[in-house]
Amino acid sequence: WSRRGVIWACITIWSVATAACGLANTFWGLALARFAVGFGEGGLSPAAYRMLGDAFPKRRMGLALGIFGAGAGLAIPVSYLLGGRLVDWALNSGGAILPFIGKVEGWHLVFLILGPPGVLLAPLIFLAPNRVAADHAQAAAGAQADTAADLIGLFAFVRSRWRYMLLVFVGFGFCALFSYGVGAWAPTFYQRRFGLTMTEIGVSMALVNGVATTLCFTGGGWITDRWFARGVTDAHFRYFLLCLPFAVLGGLFGLVVADRPALAFAGMGLIWLMVPSSAAAASHLQLSTPRHLRGRVSALFVM
Repeated sequence: WSRRGVIWACITIWSVATAACGLANTFWGLALARFAVGFGEGGLSPAAYRMLGDAFPKRRMGLALGIFGAGAGLAIPVSYLLGGRLVDWALNSGGAILPFIGKVEGWHLVFLILGPPGVLLAPLIFLAPNRVAADHAQAAAGAQADTAADLIGLFAFVRSRWRYMLLVFVGFGFCALFSYGVGAWAPTFYQRRFGLTMTEIGVSMALVNGVATTLCFTGGGWITDRWFARGVTDAHFRYFLLCLPFAVLGGLFGLVVADRPALAFAGMGLIWLMVPSSAAAASHLQLSTPRHLRGRVSALFVM
């Protein structure tokens, strides 16, 4: 299927589902809307990884996916900055009465405001060109011409590389558990431990996370590309292996030892400077997977 079409559909689905969260009146209504958000989000990365894997040569793969990751790294702090203010405003507003909907609570308003912009932005993906890098062109022609290659199948390939797949999926899966868990609970942690408002937390996390994750994604991509060009075939994993102990130290310092907000945010900054792992793993998967299987292997990795 068209990768741009898939990305457009996914962004539209999760944007509509975000707004639907603002219409939920029961736990299961909210849960189903959240599942729909995840359904949309889950389709973006495999399609994007495949597009970038085709568009850039192997020697630039790490930096390309790093810049892609930095886009999210910059957007998340903006969401903290604006989202914190929006939450405070919505909760203090006492809700609103909307046409065709009726009375909604303050937290409903947050979702109803955040959903529609995604629907308007989604068509921008069709401005992205479909390009194939020169060192992929021959492989692309071969994959299209040799239909027997596809008979190997996804599961046959995964079975032939099962140790590699298992370690990558499980290892980076635990890293994702760590990073998503910290990101989800950090605002509540700062609020309970230091008595900060959501606006104060949003501003601080926007600054700390924005700088740290941007440096991590782009710097990590640049470093791994240089190592890989020198013949270090496991450069993407080696880089992350060196970073991970510092992320753990940042967690211990920022979440356990620190007794002031500034020190806690500094520890959090060290976590986000070291822990974003998706670009490193996705880059190596693109390099080690046959072209006609990259989308599906990327989907398994994201799942």
